[in-house]
Amino acid sequence: ASLQRCCSELCHLILAVGVAISHIIHTQSEGQPTPGAYTVSVTLPKLRTCVTEFETDSTTDLFQIGRSVDSCINFIVVDTEVSPQGVEQYKLNSTVSRYACRILCQREPPYTARLYAAAFDINNRIKISTLAPTWLSPKSNESDGLTTNGVMFMRPSGHFEPGVASGPWREVTVMGGVRELRAKRSSKTPGAEASQESNILTDGCLIDLCGITLLWRSAMGLMQAP
Repeated sequence: ASLQRCCSELCHLILAVGVAISHIIHTQSEGQPTPGAYTVSVTLPKLRTCVTEFETDSTTDLFQIGRSVDSCINFIVVDTEVSPQGVEQYKLNSTVSRYACRILCQREPPYTARLYAAAFDINNRIKISTLAPTWLSPKSNESDGLTTNGVMFMRPSGHFEPGVASGPWREVTVMGGVRELRAKRSSKTPGAEASQESNILTDGCLIDLCGITLLWRSAMGLMQAP
């Protein structure tokens, strides 16, 4: 396998493009999603579908990452391999999702960035695969789930600098929850909920997209770097 390195920058956009949860539709009798709205569809046990609808949010910017070349993806990532002839080429059977993950950034200080599994497609939809773990929270009655191969992240245990210890790897959910890792990456059984942890990205976080690893650097971290 080969190693490609590149750097991309997330910038404050002129017009806000963030989204926030508007309402949840648990059954068809509760209505249909607004045409064109951002939605997350989760298939629950007994083939019941729960749809979370989002509305525009003027306080955040949304950035999306994936293998797709659709215009809805801000940062395209691909994994490569070296052919028997020694030529670097794209992997035909890539494990990186076309719509891998999304990052929601505050437009005002402290510019908090949050990581979410899966990205909205060209039709503003996320539909969690039936092969992936899904559930309905008994407390909030909100649906959530993981992607098939998962989006993992690791936050350094301290200030990001040479010699800093690694923190535990965690998996982020489609709605931004944090869980311990599954026994196997593609298992339909989710890891235990890490309720005391958040999906906030801090300087030095690693994001594992199952074939591509991203390093998150904050603006302040880069300013203080040697």
